[in-house]
Amino acid sequence: MAALAIASIPLAIVLRTYVVRLRGLRSKYAPVIDIGAEEAKLRAAIESMRKSQAVEEKSFQDKLAAQAAEAEKTEELKKEAARRYIEEVRSTSAAEETKLRAAIESMRKSQAVEEKSFQDKLAAQAAEAEKTEELKKEAARRYIEEVRSTSAAEETKLREEIAKLAVDGTAEREKFAKLRHEIDLLEENLEDISFGVYEPHYKFDSSAEYKAALARIRGEQREMIRSGAAVIFRQQWTVGGDPKQGQRLQKQYAKLMLRAFNGECDACVANVAWNNVGRMQERIFHARDSLNTLGEVMQISIVDRYTTLKIDEIRLAFETEDKKHDEIEEQRRVKEQARYEERALREAEQAQQKAEAEETRYEYALAKAKAEVEKATGEKLTTLTGKVAELERLLAEARELKQRAMSLAELTRSGYVYVISNEGSFGANVLKIGLTRRLEPLERVYELSGASVPFAFDVHAMIYATDAPKLENDFHNYFAGRRLNLVNLRKEFFHVSLDEIEAFAKERNLTFRLTKLAEARQYRETLALRAKAQGQTPPVSGQPIAGNA
Repeated sequence: MAALAIASIPLAIVLRTYVVRLRGLRSKYAPVIDIGAEEAKLRAAIESMRKSQAVEEKSFQDKLAAQAAEAEKTEELKKEAARRYIEEVRSTSAAEETKLRAAIESMRKSQAVEEKSFQDKLAAQAAEAEKTEELKKEAARRYIEEVRSTSAAEETKLREEIAKLAVDGTAEREKFAKLRHEIDLLEENLEDISFGVYEPHYKFDSSAEYKAALARIRGEQREMIRSGAAVIFRQQWTVGGDPKQGQRLQKQYAKLMLRAFNGECDACVANVAWNNVGRMQERIFHARDSLNTLGEVMQISIVDRYTTLKIDEIRLAFETEDKKHDEIEEQRRVKEQARYEERALREAEQAQQKAEAEETRYEYALAKAKAEVEKATGEKLTTLTGKVAELERLLAEARELKQRAMSLAELTRSGYVYVISNEGSFGANVLKIGLTRRLEPLERVYELSGASVPFAFDVHAMIYATDAPKLENDFHNYFAGRRLNLVNLRKEFFHVSLDEIEAFAKERNLTFRLTKLAEARQYRETLALRAKAQGQTPPVSGQPIAGNA
């Protein structure tokens, strides 16, 4: 019904629209068209449409009623089928419930039986386990008693063995140490100076005095041997009841001991060196003890005074050779100093001659230029005036160089004390403090920077002094404890900072130019190239910073 009502709404609207139009047409075309007839036609058509719509509406309503009845009938059938299914399920569920209850009851009874059987079994196992545990405890107690009795015996035995091994080990270690010491006395190893640095026992001024002392000691040894005081006889022997034969036997045995001892001492004297003086002395004492042990059968031993003379002999022999070496080194140094002074004097004379020649040449050129100035005018006069000024400057330099050369020739102790470093070769804060009498002191630095070192030296200070050796000696004495080489004092390298050099200079009112930062150009460039090859950031190179001390 609702659908028909909705469908009739547009139809009514259409009809009203037509009616309105017809009324308009009627007023407009009434003389031409029969409006009444047309309206009657339209009304007949509308009535026909209404009847047709009513028929369709009734047919639709009947159809809906039939469908509703069919649906109601289907619903009733479904409800009936559901009621029947429910009844069947309820009857089936009751039967199943009864069946399940019977099964559950049966299972409970079976479980109770099994539980009782299991408990009985557990009780039997517990009793068996308790019995077994008691047996095990009893066996364990017996085993422990046996082990304790065995362990006590074994412990006693092991303790005895350990004590025996400890005694044997101590004896073996002592024997090994003794053998090792004997081997060390016979070996010479430059890498193992186990007896420390040798301290001289004599303070003679020359090797001749050392030789004289050595001759006196050897003379005393011969006198002791001649008088029989080198050995002592603690018991007088007789051979076949004859005391003279006994004395003869003792003397021969004593001569044999002294020959063996003197031979060992001579070998030590021949092989003594700076790195084995202590070892050779120990070797002499060991030889004396070994021979005295062999002489215990005859009650003969070497006296301590004779051994002391042998120790003095080896010390003097070494110190004599050491003094000879020092004298040779001193002679070499004196000769080198003389050659150096002679070369410096010769260089000064050559520089003086060269300066005199340049002075004469510049005087002649200056006189000639002044004569030309008197005649010149205009632009030529200006040029000649500048030339005269330049010649006067060169002449002054030549005269100054001549004066310096004359001073160096007259004062052979004047010269330069230089402070230089080589960071690439020796590291930071290692300085060389030396002396040069060269007219051009940097030439000495260039010589030191030769093929013997990988990098060139950097100059930190060049100090002129009228007594250069004294100033150099003052530097060396002040920093004596900072030497790199404490044995060879000709090696003039010191582990000193430039601040300490500056402080020393201020104490002595020295005036010179001090460069505090080493340029070390080739060394720093080498580091940069190596860092670049390894893909690292090159180190930043510093620039020399100059200051006045």
